[in-house]
Amino acid sequence: MRMLEYRLDLVGQGYTVVSGDKRYEDILTRKCLPIRMYRLIEYNKPVDQFEDLFENLRFSYDLDKGTEEEFREKYANILLGKSPEWIIIAFQVTVGEVYVDLYNTKTEETSYFSLKTDKHGFGLRFEVPRADDGPVAVYDVRIYGVKSEAEDARTTVTEYINHVRRKIEFFRKPPSGEETYIEVTEYADL
Repeated sequence: MRMLEYRLDLVGQGYTVVSGDKRYEDILTRKCLPIRMYRLIEYNKPVDQFEDLFENLRFSYDLDKGTEEEFREKYANILLGKSPEWIIIAFQVTVGEVYVDLYNTKTEETSYFSLKTDKHGFGLRFEVPRADDGPVAVYDVRIYGVKSEAEDARTTVTEYINHVRRKIEFFRKPPSGEETYIEVTEYADL
C-alpha cells in the first residue's frame, strides 16, 4: 500500500464530478450517465431518505414561473425519485455546501439545487457510472454541523475509485475566505 499526502488550491470549478467524459463547461449537450445519490446514515449505510434535508435545500428558481413552495416540492420530488425524468449529471463540493446539476431527459431542461449545512450536518453518497462499463466510482460527502454562521463547516469527501481511496478535506483561505484549498490523504493498492 502507498500513502501520499498533499495540498491543492482549488480554482475554476473547484471540486466537481461529472458523469461523462466531458469538461464541466462542455456538458451542455448533457449526454451523461445518471449519478445515483443516497443519504449516508449511521455506519455509512446508504439509504433513499431525504425528507430531513428539505429545510437545507437551496435551488434555482424564477419566481415568474412559480412560488418558492412549488419549487421546493419540485426538488423534493426529484430527490425522492418521484420525477424519474430528472437525472443527476454532476455535483460540486465546497466548504459547507454541495451543488447538484440536473438534466431532464424528456424536455432537455437543466436545473440545479444545493444543500447547505445547518447545525446537524449531513452525509451523501454519490455513485458515478463509467462510460466504459468499468467499476462505479463512489464519493462519500460529509458536511458536519455548525453552531454559528461565522463557523466553517468541516467538509470531507472520501473517494473510492478502483484501488485508491482518497480522503479530501476542504478549507477556506484566510483572510477573505473566498478562495478554498483541499488537503488530501491518498491510499493506493488497497
